[in-house]
Amino acid sequence: MLVTAGACWQTGAVAQHLYGRSEDDAAVRSYDRGLVIVAGDSGIGKTSFLSSLAGERTEDDLVASPITLRAILGSLQGSLAEALGDCLHQYTVQNPETAQAVWATIKTAAARLVDATGRQAGSLLISRAYEFLESKLGKEASGAIRAVLKEVLRPASATYEDRLESLVLPDTAADIAAITREVAHHTKRRLVLLLDGGERLAPDDRSLLAELATSLQGIDTLVIVCVNSSTNEGADVVRMSEGRDAPCHRLVALQRTEIYEWLAARGVPETSWDAIVHASSGYPLFIEDAIRLVHGGTSLTKIKAPIRFESLLRASWDALEPGMQLIVTRLAGFADPPTDEFLREYLNYSYLELSTLRKRLVSTGVFISRADDDVWFHERRRKHIWEMLLTDGDRRAVSGEILAAIRSHTISSGVISAWISSAIPSVVRQALPSERDEYVDNLISLTDHELGLLWALLEVREPNGQRGVFCETSDVVRYATVRAGFRGDAVGAIERLANMQMVHMATNEHLSIICLITPDAFAQAALIGEIEQRFQVRPVPRFATSAFEAFIRPLLGHFKAATISLGAGSLANHRDAMRQLPDETHGTSSPTSALGVDISADGHPVTITALFDTQDDQRAARDRISERYSSSLASRSSLRGLTDLPPVRVRFGRYQELLASFELTRSTNSAADAEELLNLYRKAAECFSLFQRHISNEEASALGISRRLRYVLDSSQWPTSWTEYLVGGNGEREPDLIDWAGPRPSFFDPLLELRMRAQEMLDPSESILHATIHGGAEPSIVHPLRMAVERLAKHGREFNRGLPLVEIPLDESVLASRITDERALLAAISAELAEASIVTEPLSDTDSVVVVISEVDPGLELSRWHARTYRICDLKHQVAVRVLPAGTHIPTFRDPVSHLRTLGFDYDESAIAWVSGGSATSIVGRPLGFDDSDVRLTGR
Repeated sequence: MLVTAGACWQTGAVAQHLYGRSEDDAAVRSYDRGLVIVAGDSGIGKTSFLSSLAGERTEDDLVASPITLRAILGSLQGSLAEALGDCLHQYTVQNPETAQAVWATIKTAAARLVDATGRQAGSLLISRAYEFLESKLGKEASGAIRAVLKEVLRPASATYEDRLESLVLPDTAADIAAITREVAHHTKRRLVLLLDGGERLAPDDRSLLAELATSLQGIDTLVIVCVNSSTNEGADVVRMSEGRDAPCHRLVALQRTEIYEWLAARGVPETSWDAIVHASSGYPLFIEDAIRLVHGGTSLTKIKAPIRFESLLRASWDALEPGMQLIVTRLAGFADPPTDEFLREYLNYSYLELSTLRKRLVSTGVFISRADDDVWFHERRRKHIWEMLLTDGDRRAVSGEILAAIRSHTISSGVISAWISSAIPSVVRQALPSERDEYVDNLISLTDHELGLLWALLEVREPNGQRGVFCETSDVVRYATVRAGFRGDAVGAIERLANMQMVHMATNEHLSIICLITPDAFAQAALIGEIEQRFQVRPVPRFATSAFEAFIRPLLGHFKAATISLGAGSLANHRDAMRQLPDETHGTSSPTSALGVDISADGHPVTITALFDTQDDQRAARDRISERYSSSLASRSSLRGLTDLPPVRVRFGRYQELLASFELTRSTNSAADAEELLNLYRKAAECFSLFQRHISNEEASALGISRRLRYVLDSSQWPTSWTEYLVGGNGEREPDLIDWAGPRPSFFDPLLELRMRAQEMLDPSESILHATIHGGAEPSIVHPLRMAVERLAKHGREFNRGLPLVEIPLDESVLASRITDERALLAAISAELAEASIVTEPLSDTDSVVVVISEVDPGLELSRWHARTYRICDLKHQVAVRVLPAGTHIPTFRDPVSHLRTLGFDYDESAIAWVSGGSATSIVGRPLGFDDSDVRLTGR
């Protein structure tokens, strides 16, 4: 029976998913019969690949579980017999009614082998196959099969020598093929036998394997053998098998994108991806170990290479003549491959000499093809050469040579490549002190926290931005906290860096700015390399711009301008960014087409706000970005959000309406002591949290309450004065009174936030949003609800400034529904305010409302629409809206009952609580939650 790969061996997802091996899987599964060798280096993932092949079992195949070969004579025959037993066990379980007949047929086939030695080999194969069956089913269940085979089974008392004699009989390849043919024929299944560790086979077994390549031709059986081709024995197996026309499929290192997909699926932080690619050189064994280390919080330097891996390296090293060992020694200090131009100059080689050297080192296993197809050392082998095979004197001599060559190359070219920065940390520590400069000496003496600040400066600074090479000091420290885990006294760390002339800081009473100092390109390369070595993350200078150029600019198409910033984006961020863009329609109600793009690059948020000439350009950019990120399985960046701009005006009028309803617009409080004062601020902070729960994230951002807000009070001058600090962050700390350790800094100290963080008054994620000094003869504080509402109104007005007015269509049912929803929201908020003891009791609003709107003068834009509101005491809490025909005037206030009756409402005068009238934007805007100035009526 001829069975094709497409029909019987599925090429879809395998049971054990292997990242980056889909093409390898398809290639190996494309072979339908014969012998196939799967070759690769130690650690390349041969065993897991073989296991994945066993994971897909179909009705047309009998696929044996992988069996590991051993370095004893006869291991191949014994393993093949065990694999056949596995296949027959599967068949016996699936087809119990015909299993005995199949076993009997196989026994007969063994008895018909040409000579006595063949029959002896056949007997052994059947015995080993039955032993496997019995081990799975048990003696009782397999008893019927044993009865069929009893005259050919080897006795359990057979000595090791007897069995070995049978295993090493000559010309057993044909006998094995004959038995295999009978099993495949009578089960009507293709047999797939999987063997691992082919390099371990004894010489005679290697020869037998090569013979099988010929003997299996025409038989519905596929034998797949994994071989470590880096060993001499494995290379011998590959050579002999290929000599018999057996195909050899070679597994190579995974590509970078394939590794990214794997790491993303396993939840590895993106900041560790590059370091894992480098440490593993794309070898799955080391990738898996790196994932384990990252999840365990352990440094990737702890990756442990198997003994066999290092043994192969020693063999490769010993195979090199002394002159070649010298060249490898001079190259072992480079973690990544330098450019050919540098190598030719460094080694004084011609192009041909360098090409020949590379081929020689690949052939001996010193060089491999790594992720991204770089031909260089496997990182674990390079480190073994550098740390174990070279003496201290060797490393010192090579380090001085490399350091001088890199410094000369970098300063002359001005180019900082990744291979340069990755080589520097190791060689500067091995080189003589006289071969280093002061900057490098200072660099390697820094603590991780101090280095983390330099890392933050390197990535935050945007020389083409508003502040040039300078950054706000607080921004740098906050970024270092997130990116590098900075903790401690930032002021002290910055002062030490300034003393070493690694940073320059400038301050006045309002602002502190800081810039990075690197004397030359070599110094910056050394800084990048030191960060990479310490934090296992490759830093990205001008991070935000680099992310924009790499991931977003190619997708924007034609755009007018863009602002780029580090940090998580929000609607408020994009609104602020729009004001920085060169837009001739800014400050008007004319439409502006912009797009807010929030991405994560290397796990760090970047915010982009782009301005377009037309809405078509904006929509096209949006579609391209959405399509790109929806189709990406794993990438260095991910899409966090897309926001169409300009945004809609935010509703803050509802909170003013709430404050007025409680009659707290002018309310103030006094406090007997600092704790009572703190409690008032605690209630104000609770108002922010309460409001946030009832609105969308976009509205919360526009109103400045998307982050958790709390107050920190400096009451050291109480009761004559106190200072309030409103801080925002992601923590759970409650409002607090602070007590300075040491002198109390000035309110205008530009480093105040850093000093507060150093004394743990602020969490790492928190920043000061606003600060106010209160004092006077009889200091008082406004009511907590008033404090919260006034802040929201201020933010709302600033956010809405210059945005198009919100258009309100005069649809009676829609308006009534929206006003009803808004009243329900205010009722819910007031109930929670009362429950939190911020107000004494909730609003009791059971009145019905009738809103009447009339177009009195179509020629006037601002006063075109008039409206009147009637509040009815009927305990029904209903809302009705009536829009009168154009030109219909609303009667005077004198006879509301008659007017309501003309509209279909029959109320007694005593039920009418009050009547108000005026511009419709005011009458309609507030019940919808808007401020009067934010809406415009658009007619029916």
